[in-house]
Amino acid sequence: GPASIAGYEIVKKLFLFSMFTQFIIQPLWPAFGEALESGDLDWARRTLRKAIKMSIVIGAIMSLPLLLFGKQIITVWVGSEFVPSWSLLIGFYVFVLFANYGGVMSTFLNSGALIKKQMLIIGLACLSSVILKIVLSLNYGVSGIIWATILSYSIFYIIPSYKIAFNHLKKLENL
Repeated sequence: GPASIAGYEIVKKLFLFSMFTQFIIQPLWPAFGEALESGDLDWARRTLRKAIKMSIVIGAIMSLPLLLFGKQIITVWVGSEFVPSWSLLIGFYVFVLFANYGGVMSTFLNSGALIKKQMLIIGLACLSSVILKIVLSLNYGVSGIIWATILSYSIFYIIPSYKIAFNHLKKLENL
């Protein structure tokens, strides 16, 4: 109902600020494209790995207080009627890590011949996410929505994007 949706949105807003690393990573888009075109594959590989690690670590550190003290923060912020479950808080914590990874990886995949593959795996992740959100929300409530996103994107984006990116770099090395 409306109270569940409001509670979900409050938790989402709380965790959104910890995804600011995506703004820092976006300037790498043309840099990755240039590196791939000029054959600077070592730089592209090193920078991609560093960016992934940095983005995930910063997201994990910035989101940890929100996870640990989220119930108290929300109680003070909007009142006790919107205090989320641990499942919802943990779900958004994991989501931040996945979203930060996805931001880095999409920056890399957008910068070359890989955009079609990226669109395919994003499409599959979105489609499966919508279906799973319906199923999991009916069975697990509002926290099922975030876990459906996490599950869908881990299967159809996180793993495939990693393989696509690093296989592409390996293929370019062998040319």
